[in-house]
Amino acid sequence: MVNANLPLHSGGFSEKARGCKTRAFFVFDGLVTVRGLATRIAEAAAGTYISSMDFAVDKEKAVEALVYIARQMPGVGRFHAAKILYFAEREHVRRFGRPVVGDRYIAMENGPVPSFGYDVLKGSVATKDAPIVAGALERADAGAHPAYKAAREPDLSYFSKTDIQCLNYAIGHCRNRSFGAISDETHKHVAWDRAALNAPMSWDDILEGADPEVIEEAKSFAAYGVL
Repeated sequence: MVNANLPLHSGGFSEKARGCKTRAFFVFDGLVTVRGLATRIAEAAAGTYISSMDFAVDKEKAVEALVYIARQMPGVGRFHAAKILYFAEREHVRRFGRPVVGDRYIAMENGPVPSFGYDVLKGSVATKDAPIVAGALERADAGAHPAYKAAREPDLSYFSKTDIQCLNYAIGHCRNRSFGAISDETHKHVAWDRAALNAPMSWDDILEGADPEVIEEAKSFAAYGVL
């Protein structure tokens, strides 16, 4: 019998009912006990499943990434800024084995949202984090849909060459694309599909299908690396 605590892998289905996203999983490369399967299903539905890897968000770097995005796209909206950061992180971790800032991504109805980054955009960071956010972004609108511009130049010393490459990739990927087109694309990503609604997405799922050596590097970086 296979250990009931082994992570489940690719496959599964999701149900959308009454506006809620629930999750059930199946295994294609092994067997699991009924108890293990039921536990994973319950954890996923409750949003309590813990990924085998996690990263400590670099908050200063996250702020600089948002300033960089707003400098490249003056007037960028909250939705596009959040999705650009997501696509940059996803691209970087799948290519190089580490994210750009290591934020935690939440599977919200319209796609992944960076937990700390979203707080920065909303102006709702914890008091202890206020100094690193102060003077970074300015509202570029007075309407119901917030837009932002950079209040200063980004500090590029925080970024590697590949960080900038992936941020630029994500900006180009999202620029001039509609809310619906971007949201629909993210809904096709297994990490969003497998997460419970409004629950954290798994980095294991974000990395699914990447080069196995990159995945091992990401696991090591999650355990020991510093962004």
